[in-house]
Amino acid sequence: MNRLAATTAFLLMFLTACTADTPGPRDAGGSRTSSAPAVTSSPGDDGGSQAASAPPIASGAWQQAYLGETGGALKDIVVSGPGDAWAIGATHTEGSEASSLLLLRFDGTRWNEVAAPSGLNPHEPVRLAAAGSREVWLLGRATPGKQLTAFRWDGSQWRSQGELPPWPGMENAWVSDLKTAGPDNVWAVYGGEWAHHWDGHGWRAVRLPASAVALSGGDPGDLWAVGHRATEPQEPLTQPATMRLAGGSWRLVPSPEYRFPPPGAPEEESSLSGVSMLDGKGWAIGMHTFNHGEVENEPEDEVALVRWDGTTWRKVAMRHKFPYCCHKLASDDGDGFVMATSGRLLRESWHVEPAGDSVTMRRLTALPETPGKGDFFAVEAMAFEPDGKTVWAVGSMSGRGTQERAAIARLRLTGR
Repeated sequence: MNRLAATTAFLLMFLTACTADTPGPRDAGGSRTSSAPAVTSSPGDDGGSQAASAPPIASGAWQQAYLGETGGALKDIVVSGPGDAWAIGATHTEGSEASSLLLLRFDGTRWNEVAAPSGLNPHEPVRLAAAGSREVWLLGRATPGKQLTAFRWDGSQWRSQGELPPWPGMENAWVSDLKTAGPDNVWAVYGGEWAHHWDGHGWRAVRLPASAVALSGGDPGDLWAVGHRATEPQEPLTQPATMRLAGGSWRLVPSPEYRFPPPGAPEEESSLSGVSMLDGKGWAIGMHTFNHGEVENEPEDEVALVRWDGTTWRKVAMRHKFPYCCHKLASDDGDGFVMATSGRLLRESWHVEPAGDSVTMRRLTALPETPGKGDFFAVEAMAFEPDGKTVWAVGSMSGRGTQERAAIARLRLTGR
């Protein structure tokens, strides 16, 4: 596996956010930044700006929704209906290798711990997907045996949906994403060119046209996968790949390539590592990097941020820098998105409108019991409620001298 493939399998790398000739900065209390994305090109081209002014927008503030009492972290979240959501992760004891699955369910008012299916390894990623409150899926690796095993919530209990068939190298694969594309249509990807598909009767391994690390969709039968593809046969260097499920099979959809200006950079490569689609439109992000230390006057690594407008993937220009790494994103109900990266009290989070204006969200309030210590929020996943106005972020909170604890934050977009 090449350097970028390994990196994107674990992170949503780098996001720089984007500017156009739109209204100027506001502050972090719900402020317009100087970063407004502008759609600038068709696939593979470097066309002129198509930026447009955006309507006034307002921000919201993050609120703590759940904080575990013991050590642990949440890794995934899925919204299964209005006022109904699930989050999965693990708890652990400081100084010990002992760990157990942590499964939470939101009942419309609060998050409650519920029993998780037995036999899954809490030390490896376990992923969630849902097509409704009676159609929730969970996929992880069994212990012992290390076989990938699926479970399905039918509204009253978890039922085993069997072990997944192997493919070469599967023993080292971990589940990077799991999504439903309608009843009895479930897909799992692992960062490579293999996926698993559940058709209502059983699982089968499926070869993809490119490597996939993330999935998104929601409409029955409409599903997207993003990742990377080799620039030439047997060539380790990569460019972004976008794939769409159509007629039961996956096909590559043209997407922009990323190249540094002349003289270029050694071993440059790019990839997409996150995608969020809603109502036929959406966003995907990743990174464009190279092998550092081989030349003088190196270019700067850059974010790969592209937007699907319903017919074409287009680059989004980026002229204002955001923190380096690991943004998570979720599409709202207006063709915009919320993105966040790990940091103190979720202060590194923004709402971006389709025309380009971006607003910085108000951060969480510091924890009273550990002021200034236990307030680092590591974001692992995000998801919107069906109203497209309320977004969840899950992960963990920690700090100097404090053990990480499973955490969930909630943001309500105002003025929508």
